[in-house]
Amino acid sequence: VEQKHVETAENEKESLVLVSQPSSSLPTPVTKAVDQVAIIDTSPPMKECKVCSGRGKLKPKQKEMQALNRHSTGMITKKRKCSSSSSSSSLKCDNWEPFGPAAFALQQMKEYMEKNDRGGRNNADADENDDEIQCHYKHHPLKILHDANTVQIDEKTKKELNKEGVYIPTELSDRKDIMSLYPWLPINAGEQLCNLVGTWRILQRVGSHRYTTDDVCTAYIAKTEVFKIIATTTGRPIDSSIEMKNGNSIDAGKDNQRELVPTPLKYLDLGCGNGSVLQMVSWSLMEHFDLTAFGIEARSEAISMAERSLSFNIGKENIG
Repeated sequence: VEQKHVETAENEKESLVLVSQPSSSLPTPVTKAVDQVAIIDTSPPMKECKVCSGRGKLKPKQKEMQALNRHSTGMITKKRKCSSSSSSSSLKCDNWEPFGPAAFALQQMKEYMEKNDRGGRNNADADENDDEIQCHYKHHPLKILHDANTVQIDEKTKKELNKEGVYIPTELSDRKDIMSLYPWLPINAGEQLCNLVGTWRILQRVGSHRYTTDDVCTAYIAKTEVFKIIATTTGRPIDSSIEMKNGNSIDAGKDNQRELVPTPLKYLDLGCGNGSVLQMVSWSLMEHFDLTAFGIEARSEAISMAERSLSFNIGKENIG
């Protein structure tokens, strides 16, 4: 310990400050008597967090509380519509359809509805036995998904019904058999199965973390950089954009991309959160690559939401 003499501001008496030093550099001990020994704490004073007020967690947001109080189950939002921002939008919207790889659950829905249409089933049927689950036909998860993806018009008012989406019946809230087959179903209060990209959807909570324009831009840049690397390594240029049959355009030249892609491709998303960027990038690459995507996230709640979203988009059998 190195011993130093300091003057105290209070009484100007001699004090000692003890400072850690290696044993080999110890100075000659001071034998002069002193009145006190002071150990100075140089760490900054503790301040109360202004965000959580020292509680260690945030209060629920107002939107989250309203969603929890309004309904005891979640919602499947309405199907994405064509943008009406351009002057020639009416013609484009008539022929507009989502492009890219189709969501796994959407294919299940189409097969389910076709089977029941052939059997003459309608909403008046009491029960549905499909060797998987037993419930009222209109309460089947795939029928609810169909209703959310269908524009329903009130015959009297001629106005669209359920503009926001379709809420999950409370009868399904404790059905573990249904959740094991359809984990993407938003049965918990405040959950929403929202449009993400193409026909893909993402499970989110009202008032909690939700994907934003930042996520869309990040996914776009990641996808673009992949194709730049492919173009550089192969020596073949990639067109900036191509026109689709329905009037939409996809950047980076879809046809050329198919010719350039090697297989397989592994993609890693560090801090993937609820999987918004992970899924958007995977959606844009999986038709061109033998893709294996990895997501790493510290929050177990976010991982659970991401896995449930992926079960809708690619099927739970394809989740590692």
